[in-house]
Amino acid sequence: MPIFLSFFLMCVFQWFLISLSVLPGRWDAILDHLSIINVISDATERSDGKNN
Repeated sequence: MPIFLSFFLMCVFQWFLISLSVLPGRWDAILDHLSIINVISDATERSDGKNN
């Protein structure tokens, strides 16, 4: 459970930093930042699958 909580908090903090760095109304820029999070989470899931 702590792993999921820490991942959630990391995503929330990342969203907070993105919202500070992007001008309001620039959703395309926000989505570009979020695509990096998706790549990282996919890589994490793949590496977890190899360890089991």
